[in-house]
Amino acid sequence: MPGIVINGRRSLVVRPEQFRLVDNGSEAIRGVVKEVRFGGSYHDVVVEVPGNLLSVRMIRPSCQAGDAVFVALPSKGIWFLPS
Repeated sequence: MPGIVINGRRSLVVRPEQFRLVDNGSEAIRGVVKEVRFGGSYHDVVVEVPGNLLSVRMIRPSCQAGDAVFVALPSKGIWFLPS
């Protein structure tokens, strides 16, 4: 999985289950649900945010394609990998 290179030294990666759909807040990014994919015991909610697509893994999503949502990422969900 590609990450984001920071200062040419490390990559930032986030697992899909770390993202959260939340009520509007200063710590969230607004996006639009593009699709909801069933994966057996979970669903991947694909959300378009400015400049990217995010996959948010959920057990029981209450959204559908076209819904406006807010995506948050707790700091514990960020992983840095050495280069």
